[in-house]
Amino acid sequence: MNLYHDVMCDIETTGTDYGRNAIIQISGVKFDYETEMVSEDFFDRCLHIHPGREWDPDCRAWWTKQGPVLGQIQARAEDPHTVIRDFYNWLLKDWPNDRPEGMQFWSKPSSFDHPFLSNYFKMFGYDMPCHYRYVRDLNSFMAGLRGTTTHPEFVNGEPEFQGDEHNALHDVLHQIRLLFAMKNQTVRAEIVA
Repeated sequence: MNLYHDVMCDIETTGTDYGRNAIIQISGVKFDYETEMVSEDFFDRCLHIHPGREWDPDCRAWWTKQGPVLGQIQARAEDPHTVIRDFYNWLLKDWPNDRPEGMQFWSKPSSFDHPFLSNYFKMFGYDMPCHYRYVRDLNSFMAGLRGTTTHPEFVNGEPEFQGDEHNALHDVLHQIRLLFAMKNQTVRAEIVA
């Protein structure tokens, strides 16, 4: 039996156009929504800008205002094909074959991360292991738990962010904390709204 049926992913990029801009960091953490178990086998790698990909000028200007995070990403950058191959293998390792959908892919927002990663997988000759039918958008899911169409509010405040914002691994771990906190205040009714 597989312990982890879900994976939360986050990427950092040089812009929002997945056909033109580059992924510069990929992070993923496997977890299980039902049990709230979180794997300690994190994926966290940085990528050089692949030839043919480029910076969006507005995005580059935005990154210059984010402190030292971009420099830390660039210092760890590796060959993009190697990182994508290793990410593909990491996703398939301990793949949950006890559910027909396999691993559920979560991100915030899913309309950004999943297409960007799918495009990179295709560019390097891989199929995206996480099928689009089983993608979960964190914002929409939490809004649904709260029964609202707007941004979901936390009754006692949002869990505190730990680490550096826009470091993809720190973002992923925060997103898992958000998901579990919203689940606990709604599904489990530990906090009464």
